[in-house]
Amino acid sequence: MGAPRKECPNETQERFLELLSASPRPLRSVELREHLGLLESEMTGAYRWLWQHDYIVRYLKVVKSAGGHRTHAMRVAFWTLSAKGAQHVAQKRNPLAPSVRETPLM
Repeated sequence: MGAPRKECPNETQERFLELLSASPRPLRSVELREHLGLLESEMTGAYRWLWQHDYIVRYLKVVKSAGGHRTHAMRVAFWTLSAKGAQHVAQKRNPLAPSVRETPLM
């Protein structure tokens, strides 16, 4: 029998969500890692759980970079909050506000 599944983001993941919430644009993995001061393995664990549980959305973009006489194209991941992630951050900031599920239908 395995460990019980956690249902909510941990402290590192909460910081991850707050940083994305404060950003006016999607952030690259390296930007998130540098701002949060995480090792690459810690970063991978944090975003993997958030992504699998629909708190964040990943966009892959082909970015071209010049190196010497060649131009290299590589895929870069950009991260932003999903609707669920934005709702979670808003609920953490104001726990008394009704969630989307608690809002009465008109």
